[in-house]
Order: sequence, then C-alpha cells, then structure tokens
Amino acid sequence: MIVLAEPDPEDMVRAVRQAIDILPGIDPQIMHRRMKRLYSWDDVAKRTEIVYDRAMQSSNTNLLDRLPR
Repeated sequence: MIVLAEPDPEDMVRAVRQAIDILPGIDPQIMHRRMKRLYSWDDVAKRTEIVYDRAMQSSNTNLLDRLPR
C-alpha cells in the first residue's frame, strides 16, 4: 500500500518508480476493502476534533517567539 523512501532525492525517485511499477497489479476493489477496514470515520472525526480543540487552546504566540534561541 505504501513505498517508503529515505529523505534523499535519488531514493525518492526509486520509490516513486517502484510505486508506479506496482500500480498496474493493484486491484482497486481489494484496495478499497483494505482501506475500509483500516479507518473508522467516526474515530477520524473524534481525533480531528481533539486536534482542533488543542490548537484553539494553544498559545497564540508568534512562531519566531516560540523558537528556542
């Protein structure tokens, strides 16, 4: 379902090529069923709400002020 790569341009090109090579052999219906089992949209919505709530509660400090000097 994924191809990993190091944060290096050559390895990223390798991973993209590998993903392209794999793509024709993937059955979209099987992939859909796999993804459907991996995600619960109720859970995604709850986690998203938590992230938004935390963002709203976080300080409104400027990014430059937050960076350690």
